[in-house]
Amino acid sequence: MAFFKHSKHSAVSVALIAALAGVLVAGCGQSAAPAAKQTITKVSIATLPVADTAVAVVAQKEGYFKQHGLDVKLNVMQLGPATTQAVLTGAAQFSQSNYATLFTARSKGVPIEIVCEATRALPAFSTVAVLPNSTITSPADLAGKRVATSVIGGIGPLAIDAYLKSLGVDYQSIKWVQMPFPDMGAALQEHQVDAAWLVEPFVSILGSSLHTRTVFPVFSGPTAGLPVAAFATSTSYAKAHPSVVAAFRAAIQEAAQKIAKDPAIVRQVLPTFTAIKAPLAQTIGLETYSATTSLSQIERVATMMRQVGLLTSPLNVKAMVFSGK
Repeated sequence: MAFFKHSKHSAVSVALIAALAGVLVAGCGQSAAPAAKQTITKVSIATLPVADTAVAVVAQKEGYFKQHGLDVKLNVMQLGPATTQAVLTGAAQFSQSNYATLFTARSKGVPIEIVCEATRALPAFSTVAVLPNSTITSPADLAGKRVATSVIGGIGPLAIDAYLKSLGVDYQSIKWVQMPFPDMGAALQEHQVDAAWLVEPFVSILGSSLHTRTVFPVFSGPTAGLPVAAFATSTSYAKAHPSVVAAFRAAIQEAAQKIAKDPAIVRQVLPTFTAIKAPLAQTIGLETYSATTSLSQIERVATMMRQVGLLTSPLNVKAMVFSGK
């Protein structure tokens, strides 16, 4: 298993930015009126096999993308930074990315833009987990330990740092180890890490297979309700194709409204893009899926990053959110 370690908070590494060649592939279909044509734009979303992605899957399943003139392909990846890199290189037009990664990239001049909110956290959605016989029994015990994360400097480490800081724990002594979520169970068993930051469905998967024990719910107390994930695109793509980006946002928000009325639909789609089986999908902890994009809520993440040292200067979050122009 390949992964790398950072003993200090380090910036998320972002590949050299290639010029986006993103020429959209469009197909035309004949409508009932002979003179009218409907243009369908093909786009792809770089996503992760986690519950955050469910809103995009619902948008596809319910036909919201198609209704807005989009033919969408989901490319499921394993590491958070890969989804951001995909939109910067033109491998995908949209990504499902966590806010901390996006803000770190933007603070370093990476031309990335937030299209809309995806999810906000609930306590049952994410935990710091250990094996049953671990000596780690409280948040304070994490000081100096090796903790697995899907992305160094991402939303998980940020929330954990903020939680520990509120308790006076030396969060800066944590040794973060980056690896895909599916590898974390083996890493715990092989003592390559002492604990793991997990999100659903991996909280439930490892709880069932390894009987992992929760040290604390990551998104509770000072981090309760924190915005976790957004859909993003490159700034150049947003400027070149604002109508496509607006259509994508509208479809996602319609899917979020559908989920609010019928939460069971998320549990139905989870087995289609994650490793979780249908029975377990009925019991896992979910997030809330945002039908609107709140600047004040998103800014909570940037403020928290300043407080724990992941951002060293103020960030203009408003300028980073797609305006529709």
